[in-house]
Amino acid sequence: MQFNFAIVDELCLCLQKRLQQRKILREKKLELESFSRHHRLVQKRILIKLKDKNPTSLANFEKLLKTTRTKINENIEAILEAEQNLLILNYEVWTHLAMLKLIFKNCKPKI
Repeated sequence: MQFNFAIVDELCLCLQKRLQQRKILREKKLELESFSRHHRLVQKRILIKLKDKNPTSLANFEKLLKTTRTKINENIEAILEAEQNLLILNYEVWTHLAMLKLIFKNCKPKI
């Protein structure tokens, strides 16, 4: 019986894709954390401005908050997509490993 290395190559490709997707997911989560922190800081600055006796215009802060919220929403969508892709890639890796297990189980070593 001759072993087909295409399955191993496909498994390696799936593992590479999975690692790349995990990296993307980690980066997006870090970006989300950063934008969330920025959003809280802007909110605090708005509250401080509102406590002033003569508050200035908050139009720029509103634009900044809106932009930050948009970035947060985009990152959340990207995280959800990356998690879904990661789940699919996990199943692909599992499938390839199951196929290899069946192949090796049915192989009889020649001694």
